[in-house]
Amino acid sequence: MKQEILRFENVTCKKDGAVYLDNFSFYMTAGEIVGLLSVNDRGIKELIELMAKNHPIDAGRVYMGGKLVNSYLNQEETSNRIYQIDQKSSLINDLSITDNLFVMRPGFKKQVINEWVLREQADRVLKQLSMDLDLNKRVERLTTMERIMVAIAKAYLMGSKLLVVLYPEKLIGQADFPQFHQLLRKMQSMGISTLYFCYHHWIMFKICDRIALFSRGRIKKLFEPEEFREEAIAPYIYYFKEPFELHVNVTVQFCVSTATPSTYLFAIALAVALFPDLEALFEEIFQLVFLDDASATDFVHVDEEPVYVNVPVTVTLNIIAP
Repeated sequence: MKQEILRFENVTCKKDGAVYLDNFSFYMTAGEIVGLLSVNDRGIKELIELMAKNHPIDAGRVYMGGKLVNSYLNQEETSNRIYQIDQKSSLINDLSITDNLFVMRPGFKKQVINEWVLREQADRVLKQLSMDLDLNKRVERLTTMERIMVAIAKAYLMGSKLLVVLYPEKLIGQADFPQFHQLLRKMQSMGISTLYFCYHHWIMFKICDRIALFSRGRIKKLFEPEEFREEAIAPYIYYFKEPFELHVNVTVQFCVSTATPSTYLFAIALAVALFPDLEALFEEIFQLVFLDDASATDFVHVDEEPVYVNVPVTVTLNIIAP
């Protein structure tokens, strides 16, 4: 039986009254590559934060390596050994690869640094990971793929058992994905797991052992390898082959908070209220434009108290084909 490295058990996370994780349950085993396909971004930031650090939660439990690390009773915000790979690199540009791997590593305490010894150790680690890098290069001169290699090697040296990959489409081109996936497979062979956030399910099909469909703070569906087909995932994904317009005439009651909302945010709120089942679609691919005179200037404040106003509007929803 594979060792469990991560488990969220009925976790609820709220901030300022808004629910970001809603009775969320999820698990991963050692060496597993699990894709997370998000219908919308709600709860993603909070999920990643809870994996990295044990912030307070409203209900449920979180386990790392089979050990309880967080619960609704938790008072200590301890950190977990995960490593995040995204656009915000933790590497230091003006230092060498060796320095980034060892000197900048948490827990490195040597006062006198033997560069030759560190270089030998770095070379040994890169060979273990089947990586070919010029250790004389400074990080600022590395390609994106080389920076990713260094980041993965650093995660390995730090003893991380879980990589969190955030939207690699923002980092690399299509031609780089085979090499990137090869790196993840190498880490998988060493028992290191990857939680793979990606915008495109067909990319996940090529690398993941399972794919979780995430929406509004919950896992809506888990896809096993035999379900990695367009026809299996199509019912869960909104897709339009041609752009079209939808016109809505309605009068809504809007609660004005202490910050005057923009017309755009008001339109989003209206669209979601009218079509709650299409919340993700409005957030991702809709452009909303008012056709009448309603605008943010219609909303006023009285002594910082919420003001309810009735606003007749006509909204055009310009639906853009992905």
